[in-house]
Amino acid sequence: MKRMLLIATLAALAAPPVRADETTTQPALPVTVGPEVTVAADGPGKACRGAPAAAFGDGVCLVAWREGWEGKNGGARIRTLRVGIEGRPLDRESIELAHNADRDAPQERPRVAFCRGTFLAVWQDLRGGRDYDVLGARVSADGRLLDREPIRIAAGAGNQTLPDVAADGEGFLVVWQGYVEQERAFRGYASRVGTDGKVSAASEVGVSPMLRVAWDGTNFLVACAQFGFWNVGDAIRVGRDGRPLAGEKPFLVTRRVGEYALSAVPGRGWLLVTHRSVPDAWGWGGPGAIRCCFVLSDGKVDATVGKEQDSPGYDKLQPGWLDVATKDRADWPYGPSAAAWDGRQTVVVWQRFHCVGEKKSMLANSDIMLMRTDGAKRQTDTAVAVSAGECEELSPALASDGAGKLLCVYEKEIDGRTVICARAIASR
Repeated sequence: MKRMLLIATLAALAAPPVRADETTTQPALPVTVGPEVTVAADGPGKACRGAPAAAFGDGVCLVAWREGWEGKNGGARIRTLRVGIEGRPLDRESIELAHNADRDAPQERPRVAFCRGTFLAVWQDLRGGRDYDVLGARVSADGRLLDREPIRIAAGAGNQTLPDVAADGEGFLVVWQGYVEQERAFRGYASRVGTDGKVSAASEVGVSPMLRVAWDGTNFLVACAQFGFWNVGDAIRVGRDGRPLAGEKPFLVTRRVGEYALSAVPGRGWLLVTHRSVPDAWGWGGPGAIRCCFVLSDGKVDATVGKEQDSPGYDKLQPGWLDVATKDRADWPYGPSAAAWDGRQTVVVWQRFHCVGEKKSMLANSDIMLMRTDGAKRQTDTAVAVSAGECEELSPALASDGAGKLLCVYEKEIDGRTVICARAIASR
């Protein structure tokens, strides 16, 4: 016990210093970050791999990623490997989930969930040659591939893309955006997939595109990002069958939504995390920031964090913000994020770039940062660095055992090649 307290104390002291324009009113985060472990570096993808995803169950994490390049003759495939919650790989080799001899038919954007001894990985697949389908495959907790042929979750006419998956303790709900050729806009759909691999009929959820889904113990929330002048983020609550609750209509969660993450707080609701704006040479877009919004279980947006200011050039942490660009534009938080419930609070990880160029409008050398939240309220004003080396770290994913142990998985670019790395995190 004394040793653990000493480790936690040293980790807190090693946290990055507070910026000159910030005020810290709370102690440093009680988290420890383990050593970096390589999950995938050499394989059929040679120097190219990315888009990691991870889920925890029965004492192990299943990590999935795209192996290979998505372009012509790239042969991109989805592979998985089990990793212990302490960060140690458990399998000697990764497995390919759905073989396809056609190298011009990429498999992309995997997502993973766990339920009753079974992991379900889903992805978009171009094996039809003309448009994408949403396919899936089950992997047992002991690492066995359970499906000789991929599960056809959404494989009709037109494109079905960008799937996400969540579990409710009884099975899985898969969501995706579908495009019918006669129409000009995507629609959002959902299907239930059992732990036995059986797929229910698809239902329309009422929001799209770029769907995310999470289960709070009672209902699923399906969120989307509608790109336009304000980049609106809408959401809707749906039941276990993927159908909107009786009388439920889509509601606005927040504006200025780009890349975003959605996670649940059991019994309370859902946390949506997104970035604010990309740097521009004139500063018209305002500061870079990582922002949080919280949707209560009754479907109302929590307003207790207060209203943020929307003044360009504002570079101090506002209510619901986890990170913000420095005054000199040296650091700029932007891009993909991930969040997971640790049993007490939500742990959020995101990208923080350095700005380069004459106008400091180009992003370089991303680091992975971390903070805990209570709802949408940050627990400190200072983020902890999960990985902040000289190489670029990107696309974080997060898996949690729900009892204070997590695994952060991310891309790392080293000498022109991309590897998949992981670090164990203890949040208590």
